Amino acid sequence: MGRSGGAHHRRRLADASHIAAFTESGTYAPTYAIGTWQAEDGQTNLFFLDGYAASAEAIQAASLAPLLNLSALLSIFTSTFDLPYNKEQHIMALDPTSPDFRTQLESYMGKTVDNTTLQHYRKMIREGFEAGVPLHKQSLNADDFFPEKSWEVLAISGYMRPDPYSGAPGVEEIRPGLYRVTVRTGGSQGDKRITFTMRLMESFEQSRLVFNPLLNRFIAGEDFQHRPVKISDSGRIRNELQTLCSEALDFLGDERIRIHFDRIPAEVIPSDKQLKLLEILRWYKANHPLWFSWLEISEA
Repeated sequence: MGRSGGAHHRRRLADASHIAAFTESGTYAPTYAIGTWQAEDGQTNLFFLDGYAASAEAIQAASLAPLLNLSALLSIFTSTFDLPYNKEQHIMALDPTSPDFRTQLESYMGKTVDNTTLQHYRKMIREGFEAGVPLHKQSLNADDFFPEKSWEVLAISGYMRPDPYSGAPGVEEIRPGLYRVTVRTGGSQGDKRITFTMRLMESFEQSRLVFNPLLNRFIAGEDFQHRPVKISDSGRIRNELQTLCSEALDFLGDERIRIHFDRIPAEVIPSDKQLKLLEILRWYKANHPLWFSWLEISEA
């Protein structure tokens, strides 16, 4: 598991099939391989080697697997994905305090590493340890992250258009501003379909904006200084910063966050849009200091 990578990486499977495989930036990555394995008792097991790139979705998939009588195992990767998957899975299990840490790291990387690279990998391993991730295990499942929890998973799905598999209808407009939606809930105890009727509280065009990130709208040119500001803007912008530029954030005490603009990669947010983001955050900080007391800005 790890954060979504910004670049495309191509890998070659280490198994006998030699099928070219790749992981792609974004939330999901393609399946690496599908194959069978014969157990000692003669039973044939089918394996799907998946390629999730984002931690949240990987945990979600692992927690839902029991509903389908599947066993989902996770490997802990670094946040850089610089090595093939069959090497990445060993890096996070190294002891960063060991005298031969450099030697072990170089053996997996297949090259000499400089001090900057060495410290970078030490930092990633320490962060995983401090986050409570059991790095010593070869593979993890959802229970490893919630050891005291007894799992009773409920899967909830909604349909924008008619679902061809279950026959559930999509969103139906009863009259302007009033909609009927169908939701399906599935769990180990059964399957249920529920229908809700909902009314838009704002105009249709205004309601559409609710589902777009505030910062994306403002950076694209929406007038943020003259729209009605809600207290919920504070929480939305806080969450959006963690999605847009997590590398540039420091999490301080008292739930405060400091954003370092010199640490935002131009590949993530281009320089001209960074200037706009800075303008937006300065304005909110100056005009709504109580709601944005959690925010600190570092421009150097």
